[in-house]
Amino acid sequence: MKMELMLGLINKLKNDNWLFNDLVEPFKIELQKKYSNFTNVPLPVNVSNYFYETKFTYLGENNQSYPVVLNLHSNNKAIIDFFLKQLKYKGRNLSIEMAELNEVHFSRLVESVNEICRHDSFFFESINQINLLICFFKGENFISTSSPKLLGTIFINKSVFETLPSEIDITIVHEMAHQELFLLNMVDLLIDSNKINNLAHARFQGYERPPIGRFHSLHSIFRMTKYAEKSGHLLFEKLRVDYLNALDDLKVDELSSFGAKIYNQIYVEYRNYLIRK
Repeated sequence: MKMELMLGLINKLKNDNWLFNDLVEPFKIELQKKYSNFTNVPLPVNVSNYFYETKFTYLGENNQSYPVVLNLHSNNKAIIDFFLKQLKYKGRNLSIEMAELNEVHFSRLVESVNEICRHDSFFFESINQINLLICFFKGENFISTSSPKLLGTIFINKSVFETLPSEIDITIVHEMAHQELFLLNMVDLLIDSNKINNLAHARFQGYERPPIGRFHSLHSIFRMTKYAEKSGHLLFEKLRVDYLNALDDLKVDELSSFGAKIYNQIYVEYRNYLIRK
């Protein structure tokens, strides 16, 4: 990674900015080079654009729009089923199927994205940059998931809209953090190559994970805690404790040079701020 890009990414993290503007375009260029002989290259990043019907809603005072997935194209069901089989959660294959939202659920989704944008001026730009698609599922009891094999797509359990409407915004921020780290991990390993398979207990998940899994935990909780603090979210105190635990669960000597810089300059500094607060 070029030094100027590395410094730029760290500075953006220090300023609470998301990294999609810096990471999506280079990835798209590389993707075009790799698949230049194919006619149906899924660009921009999101590979799911071919498989979902999108409905547009309006966001904010400037009538800006963003896509939200509601329905599958039935003739692409086999392709969707293939991708869903790639998704894993806590190391196991999932048994999920897509679900549609009713108008009440959809309104809650719009309110939640609006709420995020009220407290995070960079968020709307980020979801447009990655061409975010939000998919809804049923059949499992976890809240949400993402996969680098479905880059740009986040999956949220339909039940969240019924039982945990106050956590929809936190859930979206959580999954966007994973998307951000998927892209960052394409430009730097983040982990010491000799320690990729080190297993250690991750308190947030409650089981052993390799360093990149614990890095994902830390980064997602970092983003959630930052957002909860700015928005006065009722989950802030819980997330604050989760963040401190996740930081302890990832050891700096497991990381690459760049990963260690993020750890020390971003995550440790935020921990110090939380302790002083």
